[in-house]
Amino acid sequence: MIIDKIRYNFYEGDKEIPKQKTVRVSKRIADEIKESRRLEHNLVNMEHYHCRPLFDENDKLIEIADERDPYCVYTQEQRDREIRDFIDSLTEIQRRRVELRMEGKSITEIAEMEGVGYNKVKKSLEQVGVRYLKEMK
Repeated sequence: MIIDKIRYNFYEGDKEIPKQKTVRVSKRIADEIKESRRLEHNLVNMEHYHCRPLFDENDKLIEIADERDPYCVYTQEQRDREIRDFIDSLTEIQRRRVELRMEGKSITEIAEMEGVGYNKVKKSLEQVGVRYLKEMK
């Protein structure tokens, strides 16, 4: 029998915080647990983005490969539009910095490109983040 290790949360008594331990289980059971965790993670993400999960008549999650839920597509497109509008509302400097970060540039790289200090770029991006959290609730 092939043995695999997984991390598992154990609750003791009335304690709300579980102890995480590594346990040894068969490969088959480990695979089942991992698949269950993957599906749960996907459902949480769908809920977070307001997408309705699709289930068949046996309450099994339907895996969608090419076809996406129209409601989910609409919601994502609407969110993308809101984010684009938010970015367009920024000052030219803030917008350029956000777009460079979205392209994968580091704060240090942006500061060097602009010939300004690291803290100036960092503070500017933090202000954008605070404004985003206020406006995009």
